[in-house]
Amino acid sequence: MKKQILAICTMVLFTLVLVTGILPAMAEQENESLLISDCSTLDGWVKTGGNALTVNPNGWTSVGAIGCDINSGAFRTATYTIPQAKDVSGYTHLEWDMLFTPGMWAQIAEHYADNVFLKIGSSTGDTRTYKLDKITAVAYQGNDYWHHFSVTLSDYTSTAGNFNPSALNTFIFVTTEGAPSTSVMNGQLRFDNIYATKEAVSTTDPTTNTTESVTITTTSSSADQSINKANPSGALWLSDCDQADGWTSRDADSNNVAVTVDTALKTEGAASVGVTAQGGVLKEIVYKPVSALNVSSYKYIEFDMYFSDLTWFNDCGGVMIEMTSSGTCDQQSNRIAQKGFMNKNSEFASDAAAGGASGKWYHFKFELATPQSQVNGGCDLTKVNYFRFYSVQPQATTPDYTMRIDNIVFSTDAYGDEGGSENITSGTTSDGDSGATTGTNPSDNSPATGVPFAIAPVAVAFSSALGLKALRKHKNRT
Repeated sequence: MKKQILAICTMVLFTLVLVTGILPAMAEQENESLLISDCSTLDGWVKTGGNALTVNPNGWTSVGAIGCDINSGAFRTATYTIPQAKDVSGYTHLEWDMLFTPGMWAQIAEHYADNVFLKIGSSTGDTRTYKLDKITAVAYQGNDYWHHFSVTLSDYTSTAGNFNPSALNTFIFVTTEGAPSTSVMNGQLRFDNIYATKEAVSTTDPTTNTTESVTITTTSSSADQSINKANPSGALWLSDCDQADGWTSRDADSNNVAVTVDTALKTEGAASVGVTAQGGVLKEIVYKPVSALNVSSYKYIEFDMYFSDLTWFNDCGGVMIEMTSSGTCDQQSNRIAQKGFMNKNSEFASDAAAGGASGKWYHFKFELATPQSQVNGGCDLTKVNYFRFYSVQPQATTPDYTMRIDNIVFSTDAYGDEGGSENITSGTTSDGDSGATTGTNPSDNSPATGVPFAIAPVAVAFSSALGLKALRKHKNRT
């Protein structure tokens, strides 16, 4: 009995020693950074002019990010008031992550160099201001969108009143308060992960470059319909299609039709986008980005498409996907005509030949450099700014069908699904607005010996960012 009591006392003593050693160490680690905002809610954020702020589900490391579309890179009139003041007196840096449309931050830094500033405050009149030369901005490795920003709290440009670091309650970031410059592009801006830290985080730290593994398995029965996004090196997410921003559509009578977001029918992320084609007629579904995108360094475009029924595919006289650098149809255009892009996927080709109900997702992949046809100069891959899909001229008995699109990515060699390697078929071209064909289909719809084509729906404005889910890195902080 005495031995048992002695053993218990020894264990209790050992536990106390262990706990007293661990807790201070944990507390010290936790105090290395202080969360100001994870930017997952609009609470405390106010913007008094321009486009309203929204919560975007694609944050850098958190469940959301605060942002909006901006014109000419001009962001102002936004203030974050911290719900409960933070004591940052024991910290050396303030850090945060920001997303910009690729190239925008460089243009802002060049053309608004004297106007960019961060202002923090402990009250309305007690502030510190940090101009651009006091702000460190570093792009995350392997990502064209997200940048890590930081300032040294004690190294400010100017001060007003008597700033109290133990009561930080205001965060204001401005790119310019002057007239917008036409030399700066339109695009998107987001905030995420605002922290006070004791040592600035390096974007080259291996822990900040851990890639999120995302495996997408579609409802299609083929094994090659699974896309592994665990290694997105060499790939650029065009869109996760979680929002309908930038998309428009028209029906058979050229009436505008709302592009809908479906949170249940998807292959990746939060949702997909699409429309229902009445009687098989989809005059067009169009995406126009806020600004053009340079995709010249990528080899393929890959994406997933869903169709509830495939009768339309054989019934319609005109089917096309088009990509342009003119901002409209039929100018500086790269085209795929009827049946061409579909037959890249052997399972789709088989299902389409059978016709009738489908209810499947299909994965497609095409080369960018060798379109099947070009119109009025062809698309400049350094300035892609328009994408559309349509199906027109159906038979009278063609049923409705619902189409969705999701998971759009530009890729290089050795990325994504290798299942779609067949040559495309030739088909029709269109005059754009009317959907009338200007060519003829092969009588037997047999595969042509032509070249594979790459579809490039460009979506800088996609909150995606272009699908930043797979490209974003993770840094665990307290």
